[in-house]
Amino acid sequence: MLSHLYKLFLDALKWPFNTRETRPSVPTFDFIDQNKQLATLLNRSEQSTVIFVAIEAHFLDQAGVKTVEIGLSTWCPDIISSVECHHWIIQHDISLENGYNSSIFQYGTTQVVTESQIKSILSRYFESLESHFTTISVVGYNIHSTLEILEKHWRVPDSTIVLDTQNIWQSLHGRTCSVPLEQALETTHGVKFSRHLLNNAGNDSRYIIDLLLALGELI
Repeated sequence: MLSHLYKLFLDALKWPFNTRETRPSVPTFDFIDQNKQLATLLNRSEQSTVIFVAIEAHFLDQAGVKTVEIGLSTWCPDIISSVECHHWIIQHDISLENGYNSSIFQYGTTQVVTESQIKSILSRYFESLESHFTTISVVGYNIHSTLEILEKHWRVPDSTIVLDTQNIWQSLHGRTCSVPLEQALETTHGVKFSRHLLNNAGNDSRYIIDLLLALGELI
């Protein structure tokens, strides 16, 4: 049943488009609550359809004036090998990579879109999720910073549960200071990644899902 629902969800995501850096940490919630929330969601997946959506976005500067690329990866705990990855490059910013590896997405096809399409793409994506899954959790690495800058294009639906793998990592490692995504990946047991593939929003979103899974095993 769940496999059928997931297939319907993936079919709905065929859009008609031609289509880490370390940011300042802005803790807005209790570390322990994040751990409990992740554990609850993983346990809840046995009774309902839960999906985790990792979002990563790269910008030309900290003010988010220019969006360079967006990566998104999903994982449904009830379906084996269910990680689905997407990567979008903003058309007018292709020459503005500013050190990012926009051209090395390894987990799917990169789509080139205009800035004006971002809202439609993400809104349609989440509408499809809401029609197939009872619980949606948006995750990221310093996710609140990412969502804050993305707000100029799109806002995460109010019904979603937001989790920050950076805060969960800090709690489990007894750290109060933030570290780059690369350091969190290399210090978490069970995570495999390739350093040369980092700093691509699509690849990073996939690695954030992998980090989430490994952290879930430690809680």
